[in-house]
Amino acid sequence: MAVGFISAARPAQPDAIARHVSRVVRRELPARPGTFHDRAVAAGATVMTAPLLRPDAPPPTALVELVLDRFAAARALSRAA
Repeated sequence: MAVGFISAARPAQPDAIARHVSRVVRRELPARPGTFHDRAVAAGATVMTAPLLRPDAPPPTALVELVLDRFAAARALSRAA
């Protein structure tokens, strides 16, 4: 298994894919289509998941709840400090 990144981190995803050419499975981490998603598609993969958010669908309820929970937790910590 190799790890590659589409951000500024190294190794770059295309480099990681080039070293492991038998099969590439990519998990989509960006929440929405855009620059990072486009870079991931251009790098190539045998299988790739879709972004979490899509322009033609509402955001997943579980994702909204997670963001709200983390916001509330961070706010509580900042008030306690």
